[in-house]
Amino acid sequence: MAKISTKTKLRKYQKIILDLLQKHADYLQNYPEYSLVLDAKSRNYLLLYIGWNHNKYEHNVILHFRLAEDGKVWVMLNHTDKPFEIDLLTAGVPAQDIVLGMKTPKMRALGEFAVE
Repeated sequence: MAKISTKTKLRKYQKIILDLLQKHADYLQNYPEYSLVLDAKSRNYLLLYIGWNHNKYEHNVILHFRLAEDGKVWVMLNHTDKPFEIDLLTAGVPAQDIVLGMKTPKMRALGEFAVE
């Protein structure tokens, strides 16, 4: 099997990340406080909750993916009940290209995904 270039991999993984975030944002469409922040230059992709929850103002990152220069997809933060690393696998990102950034390197080494 031919190896794909890092540039091709970055484009493919960016599309996968954007599709996953958009699907989750669409799921939350009845909550106008949710917002997608997509920075293609730094390759950071976030879903934010910004708004009032009763008498308390909240500004929280719900999901954060970072696409590293080497083509690895870093799941930096996931404040949902959904394991997005499984969705990444299903969409075609191999386990060796997924890093669970919210876990320590020691804990990542014990799992099935990339350590770095």
